[in-house]
Amino acid sequence: MTLFPGKWAEQPMHGNAEIIQALNQLLAGELSAIDVYFVQSRILEKQGLTRLHERLSGEIEDETRHADLLIKRILFLGGLPDVASRAACAVGATAEEMLNID
Repeated sequence: MTLFPGKWAEQPMHGNAEIIQALNQLLAGELSAIDVYFVQSRILEKQGLTRLHERLSGEIEDETRHADLLIKRILFLGGLPDVASRAACAVGATAEEMLNID
């Protein structure tokens, strides 16, 4: 699926640097959420909390779709997606801590 069907899908724009920077900050948040949910889901799986593990696995898929859309938009605007930056995050050791953090 392309964000902009037709001739617009093939021609990148020259986006505003501030907009691209803001989109990259949003991307860092989405990628950070993926990382946190991934670790949390594995901890919950190890603790035998299968339903919570499955729920967070679904959250990972949602955040991945969000990151994909941001990457596509940044590229469309002629920017370079920053996939290395992450927001500071905590994980938590118990289900209660995780839910409070999330």
